[in-house]
Amino acid sequence: MLTQLNIQNFAIIERVELRFKEGFTVITGETGSGKSMLLDALHLILGERADFSIIGPAATKAIVEARFTQNTEVLEWLKLHDIDIDDELLVRREITKEGKSRAFINDSPITLSIQRELANKLFHIHSQFNTIELKDKSYQLELFDYLAGTFDDAKLFRQQFTIFQQDKNKLQLLKDKLFESEKSNDYRLYLKEELSKLNLSTADYVALEQELLLSEHQLGLNEFYNSISTLEDEGNVIETLKKFVQAGEKWVEIDPRTKELCDRISSIRLELKDIASIASSNIGNEEMNSGALNELTQKIDEYNRLLNKHKLHSQEELKILYDELCSQFSNANKLEEEINVLEQHLKSEEVRLFDVANALHMARQNSSPSVTQNLSDLLIELNLPDTELLIQLSLSHELGKTGLTLMNWLFSANVGFSPVSIEKAASGGELSRLMLALQKMLSEKKALPTILFDEIDTGVSGEVAEKMGRFLKQMGKQRQIFAISHLPQVAAKANKHFYVRKIKDVSRVTTQIFEIADGERIEEIARLMSGEVITESARLTAKALIND
Repeated sequence: MLTQLNIQNFAIIERVELRFKEGFTVITGETGSGKSMLLDALHLILGERADFSIIGPAATKAIVEARFTQNTEVLEWLKLHDIDIDDELLVRREITKEGKSRAFINDSPITLSIQRELANKLFHIHSQFNTIELKDKSYQLELFDYLAGTFDDAKLFRQQFTIFQQDKNKLQLLKDKLFESEKSNDYRLYLKEELSKLNLSTADYVALEQELLLSEHQLGLNEFYNSISTLEDEGNVIETLKKFVQAGEKWVEIDPRTKELCDRISSIRLELKDIASIASSNIGNEEMNSGALNELTQKIDEYNRLLNKHKLHSQEELKILYDELCSQFSNANKLEEEINVLEQHLKSEEVRLFDVANALHMARQNSSPSVTQNLSDLLIELNLPDTELLIQLSLSHELGKTGLTLMNWLFSANVGFSPVSIEKAASGGELSRLMLALQKMLSEKKALPTILFDEIDTGVSGEVAEKMGRFLKQMGKQRQIFAISHLPQVAAKANKHFYVRKIKDVSRVTTQIFEIADGERIEEIARLMSGEVITESARLTAKALIND
């Protein structure tokens, strides 16, 4: 519930502090007195964008501040958004001439989107635009679901259908990805087969290059190894060293120092013997088979060519590239599998959603007669006794976010005229009454926030206006209701009455808004009936309307 509204330096409103209570509150005033500015200020509280030109001429900043009582839903929302909780909820907007706009909840700065999210739980302004919305088919269906008790089922279906649509979009993205992948598959396959022929997992190209190098220099190497192997020939170094050891062994008993020399000579002799043996074993064929040499050369040339082609530097890098190409083919296969699985899921999900949508449609059809009857009864109360209202439900063959239900509200306010689509049949006054009847039914079905009706009584007068006033007063017993009105019959039914007036002096024009009661209220309602010249008869009628 809105308990207080403070406005500073907003157009020609210098400062107002308004306090409100529960029930039905009416706001009246002369044309051009500033009622629209009050609405504009409230729109700022709802999180709408600011028009910086509305800042008062003598000020640098405009402030609109609203206080609300809190309920469980609001408290949970504040906790969710980590906003300080106080005894009351304070929503404030500040706009400056420098073009800055700031929003606060309980003095915590917030974004406009967050402010709008909270405002939807607190306050709703019903204007002529909302009455026009009644001509929109999707809006009609949303209202109907509230009244029929199918709103939660419709909301759940909408959520499931949204996921279904997201999965369909995902499927298309996967197909596009697969298509792009397949376009370059031929080239990737060619690269993969090129690398496959190198046998990168088993071949050692460093060793193969060494093998080719050895083959190319085998003759020279053999000469070197042959010369070393001659160390073992008779009369060569090894044989001479053997003789030194044999000679030295004779003197070991006489001169123990000879043993160390003999041992060292024996060690050298064994090392040379081993060297000669290795050199002998390293002697290879003087030349590799020409066919084998050619094959080896081609293999290494191909290896080097692919290194250069891919701007790589090692066999390991080539192997990584090959694995990546293999992985891409594997990913393409996985992509196909994912597409197949998702297609099957979407087929079964579509069947399930059709079943859910059919059940939802049946529930709507079953509720339609009672909704239609209740609305018709309320319209009779609002002086539309000859109204024929039909809520036409038909079944679509194509799933949508609202299911399979196609809705058309047919309306006729006059006997002898067949009902036609509401957007073609209803006048402004009839639409206003229909919307008021809907709002009354909605207020009984769901916890609506505080509602401000902006001239809901447009296009009506007399007895109809009085009945609309009674409607608003009755709605005010269930929640806080505001109405900006120009009809005395409506104003007289309010629990509280605020008056808007424009004050002129030599240098400026300002707007004042204040609560009126008792005699002042009688004068204002009489003014609404008779204009500026208020007659005694108008005063008596005003008093009767208030006391009725």
